[in-house]
Amino acid sequence: MITKKAIPFSNSKLFTVLFLLQFFLLSACTQKGVEQTDNTDASSFVSRVSTDTTDFYFVDFKGINQKITTSSPIGVFDSGTGGLTVLDAILNFDNFDVSDNKYHRNGDGIKDFKNERFIYFGDQANMPYGNYPAMNKTAFLKELILRDALFLLGNKRYKNSNDTLWQSDKEPVKIIVVACNTATAYGKEDIQKMLNEAGSNIPVIGVIDAGVRGALSTFDPEENGTAAVIATAGTVSSDGYLNTFLAQNLQLNYKGEFEFLQQSGYGIAEAIDEEPSFIDRKATEVRENYKGPSMTNENYRILDELMPVYNFDTTGNALLTERKNGRLTEIQLNNAENYIRYHLVNLCEQLKQKQVEEPLKTLILGCTHYPFYSTFFQNTLNELYNLNLNGEYVYREFLADSIILIDPAENTAREVHMFLTESKLHSDKKDHENEFYISVPDLYSRNIETDASKNFTYEYKYNRDVNHFYDTKQVPMNTKTVNQDILDRLKVQVPEIYEMIKDFE
Repeated sequence: MITKKAIPFSNSKLFTVLFLLQFFLLSACTQKGVEQTDNTDASSFVSRVSTDTTDFYFVDFKGINQKITTSSPIGVFDSGTGGLTVLDAILNFDNFDVSDNKYHRNGDGIKDFKNERFIYFGDQANMPYGNYPAMNKTAFLKELILRDALFLLGNKRYKNSNDTLWQSDKEPVKIIVVACNTATAYGKEDIQKMLNEAGSNIPVIGVIDAGVRGALSTFDPEENGTAAVIATAGTVSSDGYLNTFLAQNLQLNYKGEFEFLQQSGYGIAEAIDEEPSFIDRKATEVRENYKGPSMTNENYRILDELMPVYNFDTTGNALLTERKNGRLTEIQLNNAENYIRYHLVNLCEQLKQKQVEEPLKTLILGCTHYPFYSTFFQNTLNELYNLNLNGEYVYREFLADSIILIDPAENTAREVHMFLTESKLHSDKKDHENEFYISVPDLYSRNIETDASKNFTYEYKYNRDVNHFYDTKQVPMNTKTVNQDILDRLKVQVPEIYEMIKDFE
């Protein structure tokens, strides 16, 4: 069982969910290109693109059902480049004997997906997804997620950002992997509903279920314990991990008492993906357009009394500060490591305030960007476990001496493999090329607002509504469309995929 203290669920929240579901079913359609100020419904988008054959996102589902074969690609999408960690886990997965597809814990030394082709899409122009719910743009977020799925299912793409006409040579995928936690929480069911209504049996696999099962597997059936997830603000506000943990705990028949905590990692994914509103490596002083945690951010405040605990990196411009009359008045984080430190301290403070009965044993990295920094997460948690101030350990009572980090990607790979086996859709194609696409702002589109780096401004990005005009292009991922700092990171952290991207370019 799970204690109510750690996982509250109010009747008012349930009423809100039921009300929004009812509204979703009753909403009417709007015309293409017309802004819709009602921000509660994305069904009008599906209604429109399913009948307008000239729409970029129109998909001929009857044609797809005939085209899909064992050699069709597997589709993977994320809000940016973080989902490449999921793809990397799939590419290197080896838990089965390829001769008979039977499970072997240590595999057979042959990668289970070696004959499969993949199409990856990162909606970089619209990331991070986690901020849309906080801006009351949940319906538009759902539309973006549906667009991602339709892009993978369709045949359209642009050759480059200067193209004014799309190409129609992309293959449809035989399975969709939602490699984004926020997209799984807010849109997986919508994608499945759209496919069901279209008469398609293409499955949708998300990372949240896989992550929760991985976390529960670290506990014995009778064990009491504490687990947590750190994820984007949007994923946390959706209660996607919370509700899944509740459901899986019952389904898998665990007998112990659990406490499950959620920690927002606001800004971590943005910093990893070099989002200008959260990180600017060229900045040397406090910035006006900064959106991350600070001493003046009401929702994500850096507390002066916790400065010895944060232990921020102050080398170079990793931390931007401002002083007035000799007093520190502002702090802005300016590298991914400092964002991680800030939020892990907040998680420890949450554990301390709740006075959890069992120390935190397992932490789910609930955002695909986070595994890029898994070693830093682990080292920081160890540092906080050993933190001693004024002769007292600050958090040791509430942390296990070695916290198990859960990357949902491996469990996701296992579920993809199981589906291919059950559906007899394993490919035996030896020679193939994987494809990598990313969204970029359509600079030919009128009325968009971009910054000096030609990215959407924060204000423009998070003030759009359902049925907003199309303002992005889906183009190949390459040195012209991906920030060089991101490419440098990919080269180190997922070298195999980095070479694939170069080959595709």
